[in-house]
Order: sequence, then C-alpha cells, then structure tokens
Amino acid sequence: MLDYLLEVPGGQEKWLNANQEEIRKEFKPVDVRKALDKRDGFKKSGRLAQYRMLSTLGAHPTPLALNLKRDGMKLIRSGPFHHIELFVTVLAENHEDSSSAF
Repeated sequence: MLDYLLEVPGGQEKWLNANQEEIRKEFKPVDVRKALDKRDGFKKSGRLAQYRMLSTLGAHPTPLALNLKRDGMKLIRSGPFHHIELFVTVLAENHEDSSSAF
C-alpha cells in the first residue's frame, strides 16, 4: 500500500484522511495490485500470492488501524514479533530468495 500511495499524487494525505467508504471505493486492493503490476510490467497478477498471504495474516492497512499501534507518545510501533520466521517471510515478500533479504 505504501508503494502505491507514493506513486499517486497526494495519495498519502488522501488515504490518511479518507473514511471507510472512500477507502473501499478509491483504494480497493485489486485496483492497487493492478496498478503496481502494470507499473512493474507484471503480465499476470504478480502480487496476488503475496496479497493472499498478507490477507491471511490480517495485514490490511487502514488509517484507523494505525491507531492500534500508537504508543503514549503517539508514535506508531509494531512488535515484538513472536514468530520471527513468519515475520521474515512477510518482510521478504517481494524477494525471490527471502534469505538474501537479510
């Protein structure tokens, strides 16, 4: 999602200020994947497998969900991660060989 938001002029602000309905309409996962696949020259749903894996892990980003990760200083924090192998897999989602990512 971050990759997509950086490509769309004003995308970050628009996404952060969007309500649930606007997010569903303007930031559909399928549209985001198609736009990034087109940009990267993927011919067949290049990101679909990663999307399915991340969806299974409950990793749909939304502005409201960021509030769950804020600490007392209003900083967004993630972790600790108790399943390091799964975490490494998620971090390396775009690498053919996940061991080379670290």
